[in-house]
Amino acid sequence: MKYYLILPLCLGVLMAHAQKTIVPNKKILGSDNLKNRQFDLDWNAIVGENKMNIGTVHINMLKNKDQFTVITTTKIAKFPDKPWIDSSICAIPSLTPIYHSSYNMQRDMVLHFGETISGYYLDKQKDSLTHISDTITSPYFDSNIYQWLICLLPLQEGMNVNLPLYDYNPSKSGLMNATITQIVKGEYISPVSGSHKVWIVHTEDDLSGSTNKLVFYIDQKEHTLWKMEATVGNRKIEQVLHEK
Repeated sequence: MKYYLILPLCLGVLMAHAQKTIVPNKKILGSDNLKNRQFDLDWNAIVGENKMNIGTVHINMLKNKDQFTVITTTKIAKFPDKPWIDSSICAIPSLTPIYHSSYNMQRDMVLHFGETISGYYLDKQKDSLTHISDTITSPYFDSNIYQWLICLLPLQEGMNVNLPLYDYNPSKSGLMNATITQIVKGEYISPVSGSHKVWIVHTEDDLSGSTNKLVFYIDQKEHTLWKMEATVGNRKIEQVLHEK
């Protein structure tokens, strides 16, 4: 697969940044950004000024010589003994997708990436198995690492970036887009560890069939995700780093 960085012509003024389309490439990440990490996020629904805990999300990032793996274990508060487990494997340093699997109460899915994307989707509620065979001619990222890709990028104020993502579900699959619409410097106040300098990153994506708006609070030095806020339709949720 040929890797490239497209810099579309943009009629900007003064210090405005042209929008870039970033695809898997060997220079996508800073040298220190990709590392082994483990952390937990508290997942909450926001209703007015009230918060209701939905569950917890455990993230395990593993780096070896030529692969980067992200394993996400989500435990829903109502079903703590039935976790959702998602795994993604990418080549490094390019982050070209290799493998993705997702297992939960409603469905199982496995994707093998290459010239042809192959795998299966098992709908447990309908007892229906769909074999997947899809060909995408342009480079892309696995949609499952989208949230962590935002955290790992060498961020700077004024960046305006488009990220092509491959996503599969029975009603809509193929290339979709996530866009970084704004990045500013800011401060995150943790009730446990105090003030942290962060990048406040605003993104939009169409992964659910409608526009999702997300805001990330990412540590400027360590690229730690302190908080993520999401607006999906008329629902608002947040994921907040769990500090012991």
